[in-house]
Amino acid sequence: MTQTVTVPGLGLPGPALSDLAAPFWEACAQRRLVVPACDSCGLRFFVPEVVCPRCWSADWTWADSPGLGTLYSATTVHRAPLPDVASPYVIGVVDLDDGWTMMTHLVDVDPDDLRLGQRVAVTFRDRGGVLLPLFAPVAGDVAGDEG
Repeated sequence: MTQTVTVPGLGLPGPALSDLAAPFWEACAQRRLVVPACDSCGLRFFVPEVVCPRCWSADWTWADSPGLGTLYSATTVHRAPLPDVASPYVIGVVDLDDGWTMMTHLVDVDPDDLRLGQRVAVTFRDRGGVLLPLFAPVAGDVAGDEG
């Protein structure tokens, strides 16, 4: 069963809360980042799937992630999809140090100051009663690639 949460005040769709993803959202409520990890081949993957996308094993468990990574890609959204959504905002792809990738919202940064290769860390923000894992630059990090 899947239930979509609506962010109050904005009327925006929030995360889809399904039985499969419930442990992820429970961990977020505790300000912990977790990731599915295959017990057969070791792959860490996101989003959660019924079976491992590499070896098709149904034997996987939730593993804690330190939530540290490198900014792989980013884009600044200047025109929000709905009038009540503040813009600009930044969407990015983060390669996490523990071997998986996550698309996320980047916060606490001027979009012009972002650089590919920059170190980022998870932070949790309340969005309509749900704590979402977002990422922010690591303080004092020297950005990597200039591209």
